[in-house]
Amino acid sequence: ASGEAGKPTTVEQTGDQNLPEGTKFHVDPNKVPEGFDVKVDEKTGDVTVTPKAGTKNDTEVTIPVEVTYPDGSKDEAPLHFTVGKDSDKDGITDADEKSGDKNTHFNNEPTNPNKADTDDDGLTDGEEINGNPQVPSITIKDKDGNTKVIEGPFYTNPNEADTDGDGINDGDELKNGTDPTNPDTDGDGVNDGDEIKNGTNPADGTDGGLNPGIIGKETPSWNDGTVPEGG
Repeated sequence: ASGEAGKPTTVEQTGDQNLPEGTKFHVDPNKVPEGFDVKVDEKTGDVTVTPKAGTKNDTEVTIPVEVTYPDGSKDEAPLHFTVGKDSDKDGITDADEKSGDKNTHFNNEPTNPNKADTDDDGLTDGEEINGNPQVPSITIKDKDGNTKVIEGPFYTNPNEADTDGDGINDGDELKNGTDPTNPDTDGDGVNDGDEIKNGTNPADGTDGGLNPGIIGKETPSWNDGTVPEGG
Protein backbone atom coordinates (compact mmCIF):
# COMPACT_ATOMS: atom_id res chain seq x y z
CA ALA A 1 0.00 0.00 0.00
CA SER A 2 1.08 3.60 -0.44
CA GLY A 3 -0.06 7.14 0.27
CA GLU A 4 1.05 10.74 0.24
CA ALA A 5 2.79 12.44 3.14
CA GLY A 6 0.46 14.51 5.32
CA LYS A 7 -2.67 12.78 4.01
CA PRO A 8 -4.58 9.83 5.53
CA THR A 9 -4.77 6.67 3.42
CA THR A 10 -7.17 3.87 4.34
CA VAL A 11 -6.02 0.38 3.39
CA GLU A 12 -8.81 -2.19 3.38
CA GLN A 13 -8.25 -5.64 4.85
CA THR A 14 -8.93 -7.86 1.85
CA GLY A 15 -6.67 -10.82 2.57
CA ASP A 16 -9.34 -12.90 4.30
CA GLN A 17 -13.07 -12.22 4.03
CA ASN A 18 -14.05 -15.39 5.91
CA LEU A 19 -12.64 -14.66 9.35
CA PRO A 20 -14.58 -16.04 12.33
CA GLU A 21 -17.17 -13.71 13.77
CA GLY A 22 -15.69 -11.83 16.68
CA THR A 23 -12.17 -11.54 15.23
CA LYS A 24 -10.54 -8.30 16.36
CA PHE A 25 -7.70 -6.19 15.01
CA HIS A 26 -5.25 -4.02 16.95
CA VAL A 27 -2.10 -1.99 16.35
CA ASP A 28 0.27 -1.49 19.28
CA PRO A 29 1.14 2.26 19.34
CA ASN A 30 4.63 1.37 20.56
CA LYS A 31 5.28 -0.58 17.36
CA VAL A 32 4.12 2.15 14.96
CA PRO A 33 7.09 3.60 13.01
CA GLU A 34 8.13 7.08 14.06
CA GLY A 35 6.52 9.83 12.01
CA PHE A 36 3.40 7.80 11.19
CA ASP A 37 -0.09 7.96 12.65
CA VAL A 38 -1.92 4.65 12.41
CA LYS A 39 -5.48 3.73 13.28
CA VAL A 40 -7.17 0.36 12.75
CA ASP A 41 -10.85 -0.53 12.66
CA GLU A 42 -11.17 -3.18 15.35
CA LYS A 43 -13.89 -5.08 13.51
CA THR A 44 -12.94 -4.84 9.81
CA GLY A 45 -9.17 -4.60 10.05
CA ASP A 46 -9.06 -1.59 7.73
CA VAL A 47 -5.97 0.47 8.56
CA THR A 48 -5.67 4.25 8.13
CA VAL A 49 -2.10 5.48 7.77
CA THR A 50 -1.02 9.12 7.85
CA PRO A 51 2.68 9.80 7.21
CA LYS A 52 3.93 13.02 8.79
CA ALA A 53 3.97 15.97 6.38
CA GLY A 54 7.40 16.26 4.81
CA THR A 55 8.15 12.53 4.94
CA LYS A 56 10.32 11.69 1.95
CA ASN A 57 8.81 9.84 -0.98
CA ASP A 58 9.71 6.14 -1.18
CA THR A 59 10.04 5.87 2.60
CA GLU A 60 9.01 2.28 3.36
CA VAL A 61 7.67 1.04 6.69
CA THR A 62 6.08 -2.11 8.07
CA ILE A 63 3.11 -1.78 10.40
CA PRO A 64 2.39 -4.88 12.53
CA VAL A 65 -1.35 -5.52 12.83
CA GLU A 66 -2.31 -7.94 15.59
CA VAL A 67 -5.23 -10.27 14.90
CA THR A 68 -7.06 -11.88 17.82
CA TYR A 69 -9.44 -14.74 17.05
CA PRO A 70 -12.54 -15.65 19.11
CA ASP A 71 -10.71 -18.60 20.72
CA GLY A 72 -8.04 -16.24 22.07
CA SER A 73 -5.30 -17.24 19.64
CA LYS A 74 -3.36 -14.45 17.96
CA ASP A 75 -1.60 -13.79 14.69
CA GLU A 76 0.35 -10.89 13.21
CA ALA A 77 -0.33 -9.55 9.73
CA PRO A 78 2.26 -6.99 8.56
CA LEU A 79 1.10 -4.05 6.45
CA HIS A 80 3.81 -2.72 4.13
CA PHE A 81 3.40 0.97 3.36
CA THR A 82 5.33 3.26 1.01
CA VAL A 83 5.14 7.04 1.05
CA GLY A 84 4.36 8.60 -2.33
CA LYS A 85 1.54 9.34 -4.73
CA ASP A 86 -0.06 6.26 -6.28
CA SER A 87 -2.50 7.54 -8.91
CA ASP A 88 -3.79 4.14 -10.04
CA LYS A 89 -3.85 2.54 -6.55
CA ASP A 90 -1.84 -0.50 -7.63
CA GLY A 91 0.53 -0.42 -4.66
CA ILE A 92 3.46 1.10 -6.58
CA THR A 93 4.10 4.83 -6.36
CA ASP A 94 3.98 6.93 -9.52
CA ALA A 95 7.68 7.71 -9.22
CA ASP A 96 8.60 4.03 -8.99
CA GLU A 97 6.35 3.15 -11.92
CA LYS A 98 7.95 5.79 -14.11
CA SER A 99 11.50 4.82 -13.13
CA GLY A 100 10.94 1.07 -12.99
CA ASP A 101 13.02 0.93 -9.80
CA LYS A 102 10.77 -1.67 -8.18
CA ASN A 103 10.51 -3.87 -11.27
CA THR A 104 13.85 -5.53 -10.52
CA HIS A 105 12.95 -8.98 -11.91
CA PHE A 106 12.22 -7.59 -15.37
CA ASN A 107 15.05 -5.22 -16.22
CA ASN A 108 13.55 -2.30 -14.29
CA GLU A 109 11.14 -1.60 -17.13
CA PRO A 110 8.73 1.26 -16.33
CA THR A 111 4.98 0.65 -15.96
CA ASN A 112 2.00 2.94 -16.49
CA PRO A 113 1.37 5.01 -13.33
CA ASN A 114 -2.16 5.79 -14.50
CA LYS A 115 -3.22 2.20 -15.14
CA ALA A 116 -3.31 -0.32 -12.31
CA ASP A 117 -2.92 -3.30 -14.67
CA THR A 118 -0.50 -2.15 -17.36
CA ASP A 119 -0.60 -5.38 -19.39
CA ASP A 120 -4.32 -6.22 -18.90
CA ASP A 121 -3.66 -9.70 -17.53
CA GLY A 122 -5.98 -9.41 -14.55
CA LEU A 123 -3.19 -8.68 -12.05
CA THR A 124 -2.22 -5.26 -10.76
CA ASP A 125 1.30 -4.00 -11.38
CA GLY A 126 1.89 -4.10 -7.63
CA GLU A 127 0.87 -7.74 -7.37
CA GLU A 128 3.12 -8.75 -10.25
CA ILE A 129 6.15 -6.74 -9.09
CA ASN A 130 5.78 -8.05 -5.53
CA GLY A 131 5.60 -11.71 -6.56
CA ASN A 132 1.80 -12.09 -6.42
CA PRO A 133 1.59 -12.49 -2.63
CA GLN A 134 -2.20 -12.98 -2.93
CA VAL A 135 -1.34 -16.50 -4.16
CA PRO A 136 1.34 -17.83 -1.80
CA SER A 137 1.44 -21.30 -3.38
CA ILE A 138 -0.22 -23.65 -5.86
CA THR A 139 -0.78 -27.40 -5.56
CA ILE A 140 -0.36 -29.78 -8.50
CA LYS A 141 0.01 -33.47 -9.22
CA ASP A 142 3.26 -34.50 -10.90
CA LYS A 143 3.63 -37.17 -13.59
CA ASP A 144 4.23 -39.83 -10.92
CA GLY A 145 0.94 -39.00 -9.23
CA ASN A 146 2.53 -37.24 -6.27
CA THR A 147 0.95 -34.11 -4.86
CA LYS A 148 3.41 -31.23 -5.07
CA VAL A 149 3.14 -27.76 -3.56
CA ILE A 150 4.88 -25.02 -5.55
CA GLU A 151 5.69 -22.14 -3.23
CA GLY A 152 5.71 -18.53 -4.36
CA PRO A 153 6.64 -15.84 -4.84
CA PHE A 154 5.53 -15.85 -8.48
CA TYR A 155 7.18 -12.80 -10.04
CA THR A 156 5.41 -12.00 -13.31
CA ASN A 157 6.12 -9.31 -15.88
CA PRO A 158 3.77 -6.32 -15.42
CA ASN A 159 4.39 -5.37 -19.05
CA GLU A 160 3.75 -8.81 -20.54
CA ALA A 161 0.38 -10.53 -20.08
CA ASP A 162 1.83 -14.02 -20.59
CA THR A 163 5.15 -14.14 -18.74
CA ASP A 164 6.03 -17.75 -19.54
CA GLY A 165 4.74 -17.69 -23.13
CA ASP A 166 2.47 -20.73 -22.81
CA GLY A 167 -0.60 -19.08 -24.31
CA ILE A 168 -2.40 -18.35 -21.02
CA ASN A 169 -2.25 -14.94 -19.39
CA ASP A 170 -0.75 -14.64 -15.93
CA GLY A 171 -3.99 -13.77 -14.15
CA ASP A 172 -5.80 -16.81 -15.54
CA GLU A 173 -2.90 -19.09 -14.60
CA LEU A 174 -2.96 -18.06 -10.95
CA LYS A 175 -6.75 -18.16 -10.87
CA ASN A 176 -6.78 -21.70 -12.25
CA GLY A 177 -3.88 -23.04 -10.20
CA THR A 178 -1.00 -23.12 -12.68
CA ASP A 179 2.41 -21.49 -12.51
CA PRO A 180 2.62 -18.30 -14.63
CA THR A 181 6.42 -18.53 -14.61
CA ASN A 182 6.60 -22.11 -15.95
CA PRO A 183 5.09 -23.01 -19.34
CA ASP A 184 4.72 -26.67 -18.28
CA THR A 185 3.44 -26.51 -14.71
CA ASP A 186 2.99 -30.25 -14.17
CA GLY A 187 6.15 -31.32 -16.02
CA ASP A 188 4.44 -33.76 -18.39
CA GLY A 189 6.12 -32.39 -21.50
CA VAL A 190 3.10 -30.49 -22.81
CA ASN A 191 2.80 -26.77 -22.15
CA ASP A 192 -0.13 -25.43 -20.19
CA GLY A 193 -1.74 -23.66 -23.14
CA ASP A 194 -1.74 -26.80 -25.28
CA GLU A 195 -3.22 -28.81 -22.42
CA ILE A 196 -6.12 -26.40 -22.14
CA LYS A 197 -6.71 -26.75 -25.90
CA ASN A 198 -6.53 -30.55 -25.63
CA GLY A 199 -8.98 -30.63 -22.75
CA THR A 200 -6.42 -31.93 -20.23
CA ASN A 201 -5.42 -30.56 -16.85
CA PRO A 202 -2.18 -28.54 -16.89
CA ALA A 203 -1.86 -29.10 -13.14
CA ASP A 204 -2.07 -32.91 -13.40
CA GLY A 205 0.98 -34.64 -14.89
CA THR A 206 -0.58 -38.10 -14.81
CA ASP A 207 -2.62 -37.44 -17.94
CA GLY A 208 0.52 -36.94 -19.99
CA GLY A 209 -1.15 -33.99 -21.67
CA LEU A 210 -3.34 -36.39 -23.65
CA ASN A 211 -7.12 -36.52 -23.62
CA PRO A 212 -8.21 -40.14 -24.15
CA GLY A 213 -11.52 -38.90 -25.45
CA ILE A 214 -9.91 -37.23 -28.46
CA ILE A 215 -9.09 -39.31 -31.52
CA GLY A 216 -5.71 -38.42 -32.97
CA LYS A 217 -5.31 -37.43 -36.60
CA GLU A 218 -3.75 -40.78 -37.49
CA THR A 219 -6.00 -42.99 -35.37
CA PRO A 220 -8.36 -45.00 -37.62
CA SER A 221 -12.03 -45.43 -36.69
CA TRP A 222 -14.95 -47.26 -38.29
CA ASN A 223 -18.68 -47.00 -38.27
CA ASP A 224 -19.52 -50.62 -37.63
CA GLY A 225 -23.16 -50.04 -38.62
CA THR A 226 -22.15 -49.75 -42.28
CA VAL A 227 -20.04 -52.87 -42.49
CA PRO A 228 -21.88 -55.53 -44.58
CA GLU A 229 -22.17 -59.07 -43.32
CA GLY A 230 -18.97 -60.96 -43.96
CA GLY A 231 -17.10 -57.65 -44.44
